[in-house]
Amino acid sequence: MLDEIGKLKSLTVGAGPAGARVHNLPEKPRNIEDDGEFHFAVLGPKAASETGKPNAEARRFLEETTGADRPRVYRNAVVLAVPSREALDVTRGAIRDYLAWEEVRSQLERGDLDPIREATLLANLDTARKRVFAGIRQAYCVVVTVSDKNEVQAFKVTAGDYPLFTTIKGDARSRIQETAVSADALLPGGPYDLWREGETSRRVKDLVGAFAQFPHLPKMLSRSAILDTIVLGCRKGHFVLRVTRPDRSVRTLWRQEPDEADLKDPGLEFVLPEAATLSDVAPALLLPGALPDLWAGPELRVKDLRSYFSGDRIVKVKKGGYDEPVRIPKADAAALDSALREAVKAGSLWLTAGPASVLGEDVPAGVLTEDAVVQAPPPPVGVYDLLMERLPEAWEDQTTWPSCSVVCRRTGTWCSSLPECLGGLVRAAGRALSGPASRTCAHSGLERPSANLTRASRSSSSRPADGNPCASGCLKTPRA
Repeated sequence: MLDEIGKLKSLTVGAGPAGARVHNLPEKPRNIEDDGEFHFAVLGPKAASETGKPNAEARRFLEETTGADRPRVYRNAVVLAVPSREALDVTRGAIRDYLAWEEVRSQLERGDLDPIREATLLANLDTARKRVFAGIRQAYCVVVTVSDKNEVQAFKVTAGDYPLFTTIKGDARSRIQETAVSADALLPGGPYDLWREGETSRRVKDLVGAFAQFPHLPKMLSRSAILDTIVLGCRKGHFVLRVTRPDRSVRTLWRQEPDEADLKDPGLEFVLPEAATLSDVAPALLLPGALPDLWAGPELRVKDLRSYFSGDRIVKVKKGGYDEPVRIPKADAAALDSALREAVKAGSLWLTAGPASVLGEDVPAGVLTEDAVVQAPPPPVGVYDLLMERLPEAWEDQTTWPSCSVVCRRTGTWCSSLPECLGGLVRAAGRALSGPASRTCAHSGLERPSANLTRASRSSSSRPADGNPCASGCLKTPRA
């Protein structure tokens, strides 16, 4: 019978692709690893059980590993398919019939067998064999697993046209879940009760392993579904992930996606926002619209940014038709400054502090103060917007540079964005530069592209009296 059971693919088909580790007729409990992964096993006739009466052999596979003195830790991650005692008796009868027909064939083969009798014999053999497989399929209708009350239970499922594992998975008593859980459900106060009172952090591997260990939790078909939930929760800012390096320094992830190496790190921690201190802040989070209530207008003071990440800030986030309060974790000032510097250097933010203006380059020492202001980069000037036909007042004649002050005043753009545009203008119009390069505007970037920009604020109160936002005049070069 064992050979026939092992050949019946419908008992295990679909389990492996769904995420289960499949064991077909394991001999001993130790053949099913106690590793926190989901395991589906088809046991032999020795484990035959009835509803409400799990066989002692089946119990051993749930309760032991290598022996009675080595109990299984991850019992909630094992589901067993065993035959029904009553149905097994019927299957044994079908096997006896099949063997009887095999004996008939063996005897008839010793003499002459006419074609008609041979065809009848083969038809009876085929029918008997199909009855054996149908009997085995009908016999494997009992599921043995751990209930939500931590008791070994046996219940019957109806064998139909679907594979056995599909039928078991669809039965609510199995408590098998193949989709990711909600990130909120992993937090304190959630339905899974994963936290002890006073806890503010847990190792990710322990959270994932809890679903395989504790029976009040659903049986997760794939550990990756739990990890997917943790990745999503971190990306949405529900919690912070923290990695401790070998030198005991830490790296944090918040509103970012951890990579594969992070998720495989056994020391990766799940930290509640109110107890976390960010050692790393993604520069993209500082851009307008990235974080709720960070930007109240077109400008953001560094002082307000640091206050936002003080650890006391709670913002409202739209969720399912209502506003949910979300705490913003505390961040080191050094982490915020580093993120700001990266964003400014990348050209994503424009930093101004007094007369200093920095965009697309390193922030000089002493400029990043609490009174400094960041804002979105100024819009670029279109090449053809500088042509005489569109900006006649900026040109004295056809051989001069356009006036920097006029360009800035008319376009709302600053000298820092003009070099590339002017270069494009020269190439597009086929003009040649007139006058020495040293006489161009000191803030155009044409002479010193890496120089820090002297800033005149967007606000009218900080502009020079003549309304020219360029502190050094214009790009105009006298005629030769």
